[in-house]
Amino acid sequence: MLHVVCGECISALFVDPTVRQTGIGVRLLIATVDFARSTSAIRLVLATAVDNHQAQSLYTKHGWQLDRDFNHYAFPLNGG
Repeated sequence: MLHVVCGECISALFVDPTVRQTGIGVRLLIATVDFARSTSAIRLVLATAVDNHQAQSLYTKHGWQLDRDFNHYAFPLNGG
Protein backbone atom coordinates (compact mmCIF):
# COMPACT_ATOMS: atom_id res chain seq x y z
CA MET A 1 0.00 0.00 0.00
CA LEU A 2 1.27 3.44 -0.83
CA HIS A 3 -0.01 6.84 0.32
CA VAL A 4 1.01 10.15 -1.21
CA VAL A 5 1.13 12.83 1.50
CA CYS A 6 -0.54 15.79 -0.19
CA GLY A 7 -4.16 14.71 -0.32
CA GLU A 8 -3.58 12.34 -3.23
CA CYS A 9 -3.68 8.65 -2.46
CA ILE A 10 -2.66 5.47 -4.19
CA SER A 11 -4.19 2.80 -2.03
CA ALA A 12 -2.41 -0.21 -3.48
CA LEU A 13 0.64 -0.99 -5.54
CA PHE A 14 0.99 -4.61 -6.55
CA VAL A 15 2.81 -6.58 -9.22
CA ASP A 16 1.17 -9.74 -10.51
CA PRO A 17 3.24 -12.75 -9.37
CA THR A 18 3.55 -14.01 -12.95
CA VAL A 19 5.51 -10.90 -14.01
CA ARG A 20 7.62 -10.25 -10.93
CA GLN A 21 11.38 -9.94 -11.42
CA THR A 22 10.86 -8.21 -14.78
CA GLY A 23 11.44 -4.60 -13.67
CA ILE A 24 7.78 -3.65 -13.44
CA GLY A 25 7.99 -3.01 -9.70
CA VAL A 26 10.92 -0.64 -10.18
CA ARG A 27 9.06 1.21 -12.94
CA LEU A 28 5.98 1.52 -10.70
CA LEU A 29 8.08 2.96 -7.87
CA ILE A 30 9.74 5.45 -10.21
CA ALA A 31 6.38 6.50 -11.70
CA THR A 32 4.94 6.90 -8.21
CA VAL A 33 7.83 9.12 -7.09
CA ASP A 34 7.56 11.16 -10.27
CA PHE A 35 3.81 11.60 -9.74
CA ALA A 36 4.28 12.65 -6.12
CA ARG A 37 6.91 15.20 -7.10
CA SER A 38 4.60 16.62 -9.76
CA THR A 39 1.94 17.23 -7.10
CA SER A 40 4.45 18.89 -4.72
CA ALA A 41 4.08 16.08 -2.18
CA ILE A 42 6.53 16.35 0.70
CA ARG A 43 7.01 12.62 1.24
CA LEU A 44 5.70 9.18 0.39
CA VAL A 45 4.67 6.52 2.88
CA LEU A 46 4.66 2.90 1.84
CA ALA A 47 3.43 -0.05 3.89
CA THR A 48 3.91 -3.76 3.31
CA ALA A 49 3.43 -6.98 5.23
CA VAL A 50 6.20 -7.67 7.73
CA ASP A 51 6.89 -11.01 6.04
CA ASN A 52 7.01 -9.59 2.49
CA HIS A 53 10.80 -9.63 2.32
CA GLN A 54 10.92 -9.52 -1.49
CA ALA A 55 9.05 -6.19 -1.58
CA GLN A 56 11.06 -4.79 1.34
CA SER A 57 14.28 -5.64 -0.45
CA LEU A 58 13.05 -3.84 -3.59
CA TYR A 59 12.09 -0.73 -1.63
CA THR A 60 15.36 -0.57 0.28
CA LYS A 61 17.40 -1.14 -2.87
CA HIS A 62 15.71 1.88 -4.46
CA GLY A 63 16.22 4.34 -1.61
CA TRP A 64 13.15 3.85 0.57
CA GLN A 65 13.91 3.94 4.30
CA LEU A 66 12.19 1.89 6.97
CA ASP A 67 10.27 4.15 9.36
CA ARG A 68 11.27 3.10 12.86
CA ASP A 69 9.55 6.05 14.56
CA PHE A 70 5.90 5.07 14.16
CA ASN A 71 3.75 2.00 14.68
CA HIS A 72 0.77 1.71 12.39
CA TYR A 73 -2.60 0.54 13.71
CA ALA A 74 -5.71 -0.65 11.90
CA PHE A 75 -9.33 -0.61 13.01
CA PRO A 76 -11.40 -3.15 11.07
CA LEU A 77 -14.89 -2.12 10.01
CA ASN A 78 -17.72 -4.09 8.43
CA GLY A 79 -16.01 -7.45 8.78
CA GLY A 80 -12.69 -6.16 7.39
